[in-house]
Amino acid sequence: MTRDRNKITMRASRPAHILLMLLLSMLLCSCFKKPVFINVNSVQIGAVKDSILEANIDFKVYNPNGMGSTITASKINTYYKGKLVGVSTLNKQIRLPAKDTTIIPMVSKINLWTLAKVFPELLQNDAATFTITGDNKVKSLGISWDIPLKDNITINVKEVLIAQINNTFKNDSNFRIKGLTLKKLPGLDKSMFQMSIGLHNQFSFDYKLNKLNLDIYRKNENLSIANWRLKDTVKLEAGKDADIPLQVEVDNLRLLSQARMSDVLNPRPVFVLKGDAEVYIQGRTFNIPIQETRQVSFNPLSAFTFNMTETQIIDELKKGNENYLKYLYSFLPDVRRFTRQNNGDEEDAKDLLQDAIISFYENLRIGKYSQNNLKGYLLTICRNKWFDKLDKLKRQANKIKDIISINEEAEEDRQFEFRMQQRSLSDYLQDALNKLGEPCKTLIEATVYLKMRMEQVAQDYGYADAHSARQQKLRCLKRLKGFTSYEHIINLI
Repeated sequence: MTRDRNKITMRASRPAHILLMLLLSMLLCSCFKKPVFINVNSVQIGAVKDSILEANIDFKVYNPNGMGSTITASKINTYYKGKLVGVSTLNKQIRLPAKDTTIIPMVSKINLWTLAKVFPELLQNDAATFTITGDNKVKSLGISWDIPLKDNITINVKEVLIAQINNTFKNDSNFRIKGLTLKKLPGLDKSMFQMSIGLHNQFSFDYKLNKLNLDIYRKNENLSIANWRLKDTVKLEAGKDADIPLQVEVDNLRLLSQARMSDVLNPRPVFVLKGDAEVYIQGRTFNIPIQETRQVSFNPLSAFTFNMTETQIIDELKKGNENYLKYLYSFLPDVRRFTRQNNGDEEDAKDLLQDAIISFYENLRIGKYSQNNLKGYLLTICRNKWFDKLDKLKRQANKIKDIISINEEAEEDRQFEFRMQQRSLSDYLQDALNKLGEPCKTLIEATVYLKMRMEQVAQDYGYADAHSARQQKLRCLKRLKGFTSYEHIINLI
């Protein structure tokens, strides 16, 4: 019975406890004051990644209550002139001490592309004013409140936007080379590159293209063969595309000077186009590098027939019909045979013929070619160039040989001096004479040891005259050099 009575008592008291808790909560709510947002304490610009600018924003909040509370969540947006451009997040819960001011760190992520339409406006000023608004959720003793927040912040986004624009211009889609071709012009001197430059404005505002410079190079060559400059300013509207057609003349001699033998077999040479563009946006200039690689169908040797005389071929070349240059490359087997007979190889033959073609082309252009035998003319150039090269190599080899000989003689002298320190000169010289043999041994002994005059030597040893004896002595001394020091022999004499 007692146990049943206790259960009835607990059931009766439960509504009273609930009522008491509700009254206590109402009392706390009437006494508890919401923490107050004071202001934005500081703003620091962070990094930009994938067009998202991170800004570290510190908010200052005051808790007027005699007990602590906790900020558990935040929902704060960033606006520029009424347009939502970013959101702020709270990385962790923040404790608010009783009757104290607390700094609340948050990270605001601003999408720079949402500001694209006002880039020109923002570039004019060092700083821009943004509005932040939202609320923080505060919790204490199981009760939650929302703290409203609204303030203006100033952020210096100018340098960030400049970097963003530069990074955007680095994208290849802004400037594209389209439809590169190379065509012959009438006459002998010039050809022409034809192409267009495709422009694409990715921005939400207009800009001006003030300058555009373009140089054309043969791949792996440092010398430009053609150049083009933009003459008039081009205005490119927001989000629109535009094409700039252009034609660039190129000197045929310069083009030919960079031609390669591989062009005969694979007539699709590769060209590199390098340059830079200058874009003007609201008082600021942006320089954009340009570099593209393109293959061009250019075969001056195609559609050629050999059923023509050399005179007809020369006449066509004078008219500027470079298709007939194929005839010049047909001499490669003759040049190859010549180089192989004269210590050369395949690459030497190709280089020689290429140089000969350039020389011929230049002479033809300035009117210096007047012969009737084109093959003989080119082969003569090849022979002369090859023999000049061989002579040069021979002179270089002789210089090297002389240097080696001098070094060898110096080494022999050093070794002789070392040996001379080990024994007497007279003993060493006598050994050398014994090795030398007759008649040199007797002749040198007579002139060196006996001090006989050459006239007496000639008479006693059967030489025609003193001159003949002297010449024989010099020949003997030259032979003696192989056994002893020649300089020391001269000193003994």
